[in-house]
Formats: sequence, structure tokens, C-alpha cells
Amino acid sequence: METVAEVVRTRADIAVAQRLGKVFGQRLRNWPGNDGPLFYRLLSRRSGSYEESRRLFQDLLRGLEAADRTPGLDRASWRTFSFSEPALELHAELDSALRLVALARSLPGGGVPVLNETDEVYGCAPLFDLLNPRARRGVIDLDGESRESRDVDRGGYLYEWLSRPSRPDDRVRWVDQRTAMTGFITLFADNLRTVVQFFTGPGSGYVEFKVTARYDDWQVESYTEYNYSPTVFGGKLTTPVSDRLRSGYYKFQGRQDGRLVKDPGTYIASPWHREASLTAF
Repeated sequence: METVAEVVRTRADIAVAQRLGKVFGQRLRNWPGNDGPLFYRLLSRRSGSYEESRRLFQDLLRGLEAADRTPGLDRASWRTFSFSEPALELHAELDSALRLVALARSLPGGGVPVLNETDEVYGCAPLFDLLNPRARRGVIDLDGESRESRDVDRGGYLYEWLSRPSRPDDRVRWVDQRTAMTGFITLFADNLRTVVQFFTGPGSGYVEFKVTARYDDWQVESYTEYNYSPTVFGGKLTTPVSDRLRSGYYKFQGRQDGRLVKDPGTYIASPWHREASLTAF
């Protein structure tokens, strides 16, 4: 089975995602500015970022539409997609990313946390969702630190960990906001194009995806290529295990007996790509 990320990308697709990443990275280089009240509204999820993220999402859609990177979609189809379930999910993820950036700006030293690995096509790093306990535990596991889950989830320990000096072998690195948002938007736009490409109407945009691991009794977790925010994949241990995924590019990791192993591949989920064979566990 093909697992390389270039499966349904053309050079023109890659160029469009890179251009959108550059344009919106510049636009969001200092977002949300120094508006204190807005910052606290963002963190409380009451309001604030929703309107900005909605405008940003619509602008990204218009950018893809103008580039004509999804042949066969007329204007009515674009409007239908913009209010579909996949689009609403993607908008929510974009809104969460903006909130994450706002939170990161309040931490000592500033900067935005990204995973210390890069996409093989774009050379961009995914955001690190420091609000996701699975993401935090995953990085700490990879760092070889022995902490009980309750300690990792304590706010005080999280703050202590985020405040420590960066090490060369850290699995998380801190970059300036423009770099983080350029990388995020590049990868996000690439996935948005993929979802639109396979959207055929209400109810579409998702596939039942099967993951086969090398060994039994592993809990599989998945995350998108643009944000390291792992979630449990499937309702049982390997192997195989299936779950519903939105069309796009994904990475997988596995947990067993306190160990965490990341698979090196990037896998596409689409109507023509419904399974992945992992190599690391």
C-alpha cells in the first residue's frame, strides 16, 4: 500500500498550500495583538476567536477556489461544502489553533510550541496542542521521564515543564508566531483541499479507515499532520482496528504498558485509501 504523502498531491497543489501558508502566516504573525479582554475571551471559549477564525476559514476556501485546485466543483458546490459537517469540524480545529497560539503568547519566553519533526513534503512542523493531556503525556513519555498521569495533568507541573529551558533533543521546540502559523496554515490548507476534493455532497468527506499493526494489544492513537493533538483510534486494541476518519493526512502512534511508539509514516484517508499498515509497532 502507498503511504507517501504525495499520493494525491500535484506540484501545483503543493505550491498553492505554500502560498496560502505564507500569506496567512504573515496575516497572523502577531494575532491577536495586545487586546487583553480578547485574550481571556479566547481562553474561556465564550467569544472572540470564532468570528476571526470563520473569516480566515472562508478566506482559505476562496484561496483554494481561486486557484482551482479542486476540478469539477462549481460555485454552488463550494457553498454547500462551507456549511457541511467536515467544514464545521475543520473550522472548529482552526479556531482551537488560534486559541492555542493566544495561550502560548502568555507563557514565559513567548513563542509557539510545535512538534520537533517536519512534514516530508512541506518541511513544516505541526502545532503541539499543549492543552491535550495525551499530547503532553506523549512528549513526556518520549522524553523518557517517569511521571504519574495525575502529575502530568496537574496545571503546576505543566507550567513547570513548559517553562524549562529547551534542550536539543526535546520533542517540542518553540518558534516565533509567524513561523508556527505559516507551517500550520500550509498543512491545514493542504488538508482542507483534500477534504474538498473528495466532497460529493451531504454525508461525504469521511471514510471507515482500517489500521493494521505488526503486533497485538496496542492502543492506537491518530492525529492530523498539522496539529499534534492525539485521540484514541478505534474501540479496541490491535490488530487490526478501524475507525471513522475525515479525508486528509494522518499519523499514528501506539501505547502499550506505559510505552509510546510513533509510526514514521504519513497516511492518507480517502475513498480510495482506506487502510494503513504500520511499521513501528
